[in-house]
Amino acid sequence: ETGNPANSEEVLTIRDLTVEEYCTLTLERLELAKANWEQNDRSPTPEEDLTLCQQFGTTPAGYLTFAGARSTEVQEYLAAHPEVQGQVDLLGGQINEIIQSKESQ
Repeated sequence: ETGNPANSEEVLTIRDLTVEEYCTLTLERLELAKANWEQNDRSPTPEEDLTLCQQFGTTPAGYLTFAGARSTEVQEYLAAHPEVQGQVDLLGGQINEIIQSKESQ
């Protein structure tokens, strides 16, 4: 159904993510950003971001709220899972390289 986006966002406002789900969503958002920069020379659209977040039962606003409210737990999780932190760092670096190469063309 294509109703009012504000209404659908209210309905979907957030179920409580786990820290692991938050980190998985972070990786998925980075993958989406990387693909968009490689293919479309842009960040993901708000609609693309919302669609991805909805797959985890949240919204972009809920994702950001979680990051602020549970930042200590997220940092502890990443410290205990260096492979996840490594993927976050790698993707972030790749995105920055793609953006810089496109800006210098």
